[in-house]
Amino acid sequence: VLVATGLVANAQFFVGGNIGFSSMSGKSEVTTTFDNKSETVLSYESKISNFEILPVVGYMFSDVIGFGATVGFVREATKVPTDPMKKEYNDVTKTSGFAFAPFFRYIFANFANIQLYADAKLPIVFGSEKRVYEQDDKTIEEKGTLDHPKTFEIGFEIVPSIAYKFNDHISVNAELGLLSLGWNQIKRSYYQEDEITSTTTEGWNKTNVFGLGVNSRVPFSLGFVYTF
Repeated sequence: VLVATGLVANAQFFVGGNIGFSSMSGKSEVTTTFDNKSETVLSYESKISNFEILPVVGYMFSDVIGFGATVGFVREATKVPTDPMKKEYNDVTKTSGFAFAPFFRYIFANFANIQLYADAKLPIVFGSEKRVYEQDDKTIEEKGTLDHPKTFEIGFEIVPSIAYKFNDHISVNAELGLLSLGWNQIKRSYYQEDEITSTTTEGWNKTNVFGLGVNSRVPFSLGFVYTF
């Protein structure tokens, strides 16, 4: 009872959130030489971007131990060039989801205003894929098909982080998703009906991943925390 009372008396309520963004794109160049004549072809590859915004709320029961949860939105967009020779992206596949992750926090080092800590998280994401592209001067949207299913993710990960305290109430933190260690499972379920042949197709597939950087859509995210 004395220990429990002491923990509650020293509890600190905190709120905040993290924002992360990443983008990856590329291009290739091939030069062919024949009969002393050279021809160079430049082609563009798909562009992949990730964005997440995750508000957080939690309690620190002591100077080193706490728990909380993040609730927010995650999105991945893959843009495919209509013509590889041109930098025009008219074919986009988006995966959007609602993310929830309870976590346990342990602060393992304090250096003046700098804290090093790790969060043990149980991330859960409900999402869906959607493709939007141009065909015959029309915008076509596909969602919930064989190629663009609904998704469900669950996993466990340990994410190292660093925080800088400006004062007793305000601090900024950075999550190092690239160094996270854990397990993640993605389940994709789909349903499709063909009105012409009067047939339906439904099913699902699961993917399990274990290792460093698991479920890390962005390698680095920046956050803000206010402690009451």
